[in-house]
Amino acid sequence: MGDVLETILRLDRMADFIDKQDGSGHWSSQRVRLEVLSYKDHLTSNFRHEHFEAECEQLEMKEGEGLLMDMLYPGGRQK
Repeated sequence: MGDVLETILRLDRMADFIDKQDGSGHWSSQRVRLEVLSYKDHLTSNFRHEHFEAECEQLEMKEGEGLLMDMLYPGGRQK
């Protein structure tokens, strides 16, 4: 599970990098983000949601980033 979450973070960073390089890369970064959301759908259908969210939070703390949860839960997390 952790390997997949690290892959999601890498994809998100790649999308940010594409956005910063030049405006023509915007479509590509959107494509990457769609792939990330596809990973999220796959994970949440195959693992208990609470476990998935806990793994995300743990990885965020390790990476020092809040972007992953913002992207996975655009409307905010429900507690």
